[in-house]
Amino acid sequence: MSTKRKILFLTGTRADFGKLKSLINITDSHEEFEVHLFVTGMHMHYKYGYTVDEIERTGIKCIYKYINYTTESTMDLTLAKTIEGLSSYVQEEKPDLIVVHGDRGEALAGAIVGALNNIIVAHIEGGEVSGTIDELIRHAVTKMSHVHFVSNDRAQNRLVQMGELADNIFMIGSPDVDIMFSDSLPSLEEVKEYYEIPYERYAMLMFHPVTTEPHRIQHDAHTLIDVREAKGLNMGTFQKRIGYITQEPVIFDGTIFNNVTFWDEKTPDSLKRFHDALGQASILDFVLEQPDAENSRLGNNGINLSGGQKQRISIARELYKDIDFLFMDEATSALDSETERAIQENIDELKGQFTIIIIAHRLSTIKNADRVVMLRNGCIEHIGSYPDLIQQSATFKRMVELQEL
Repeated sequence: MSTKRKILFLTGTRADFGKLKSLINITDSHEEFEVHLFVTGMHMHYKYGYTVDEIERTGIKCIYKYINYTTESTMDLTLAKTIEGLSSYVQEEKPDLIVVHGDRGEALAGAIVGALNNIIVAHIEGGEVSGTIDELIRHAVTKMSHVHFVSNDRAQNRLVQMGELADNIFMIGSPDVDIMFSDSLPSLEEVKEYYEIPYERYAMLMFHPVTTEPHRIQHDAHTLIDVREAKGLNMGTFQKRIGYITQEPVIFDGTIFNNVTFWDEKTPDSLKRFHDALGQASILDFVLEQPDAENSRLGNNGINLSGGQKQRISIARELYKDIDFLFMDEATSALDSETERAIQENIDELKGQFTIIIIAHRLSTIKNADRVVMLRNGCIEHIGSYPDLIQQSATFKRMVELQEL
């Protein structure tokens, strides 16, 4: 029988795992301890990136995965389900210590299960204040914990005022500092590659919604974006970086060059961009075969073109603009299956050059998408890969079956 002490770390989000990670690694390297992870919450939801994958890549051997979300998505029922799952787990594994962090329901579940099963509970970053429901949960976790690792002297004083024993409170600073000064941090280029950020210039904007007001999240997020845009974002410049292709592309009674460039001046630079855009849209050979090449006229509403050729001209037009985002709004729904397949292959070849957002009811157009977002009544119901949604959503699976894909 193993004589090692079992240390159970409870994590529900990428954020709290980041806080716990340095302590987990140190504990795991110590020969007297056996580290176990109870992974639940947002880690286990594809909607939030299924971040348990990142935890498994750390090499920790004893990882238990538990889905705690419910169809009702209320905090009290999620808490109850977490308590139920964790209680069953500790009866089986019998840890000597449970380590929780912060102010989420998972931490409260860990403190309740530990306290009611005579297991020592250690709480990281207690004593902080925020003025929200999160603060109430944090203080409740503190009162059901036995050992406290706080970030600063003010938090330490609050815990003493709450009646906690000073001998059980240890000021360790913020665990984030361990990460910030770590020698093993990845380079900026590695981070950009990992998170697929293909830009030289970019910024990150973080938004923390009020936990108990999910109905306000969309409104508050819109307000934040509107304020940010009003503080300096040039909407005209931003809109020029967006390409938009509809089901019925507009073709003018003019030359191919003018249809693609919107009557741009013909210069060596514009001609090169024109030919590059045609090549990316897989219609360069067709244009070069015409008697007058780029000067050939397309006729009223593209009467001289097939449906597929119209769409390729439309794609080339957007690519000529040097875009960052390409929206395709039912762009292939009016085409026959063979032409649609050819256009889809064309789209697949453009992957990685910019962000492509396809709006479609015909599911064959999204089979190769990195992420599929399923909407119902204007709200996001599922997010995942095409195979993921077949497994997660009975509705999506039925749609696939009806379209015989």
